[in-house]
Amino acid sequence: INVTITGNGSVTGNQAVWVASGTAKIMNGTFTGVGVTEAVYVSGTGNAEIYGGTFANGDGKFVLNQLDADRATSSITVNGGEFVGFNPSNNAAEGKLTNFAAEGKAGVLVDGAYVLTDAVATVDKAAFATLADAVAEANGKTVVLIDNVVLDKFVTIDKSMTLDLNGKSITRDGGAAVLYVNGEDINVTITGNGSVTGNQAVWVASGTAK
Repeated sequence: INVTITGNGSVTGNQAVWVASGTAKIMNGTFTGVGVTEAVYVSGTGNAEIYGGTFANGDGKFVLNQLDADRATSSITVNGGEFVGFNPSNNAAEGKLTNFAAEGKAGVLVDGAYVLTDAVATVDKAAFATLADAVAEANGKTVVLIDNVVLDKFVTIDKSMTLDLNGKSITRDGGAAVLYVNGEDINVTITGNGSVTGNQAVWVASGTAK
């Protein structure tokens, strides 16, 4: 079945929308899970596609969620909307770095709610709107650029990680440093045949950059 929810009304309760099978397309409206329950929950073979609306619950942790046992057969895809205290592209609903956002999109915080914008990098499955946000989550992991990045301030790398340029570019016009590596005993690997351009493209103050 296919169900479309529209009309700019509101749904409030434990699991405001629970999709156990079929597809629910949420176009607009306000959806609130009471307490720690979800605004949108999927299980079984249910699929939720979110295009607009406002989504919240009492603590912001699992505004969107899947039944753990049904992760392989159910899905949530966020194409738009506002999510209070919950980042659809980087959350812990299905474990650290869970991403429900549509491909190429990432959440950015605006006045207390996350909205989608273009992603520039990924870490595991999570997507990020800024390189700095991706680096902050990349302890021992790999940041992969998926778009060109223009910086207005340098990005500090203070943990061991790999930066995969993936054929993309990082550019900063003016200022000191583009990538600033500074962490005792850290190892940073930069790979991927892209480019880093600016005053001191890579500045290593401590640690090792390969």
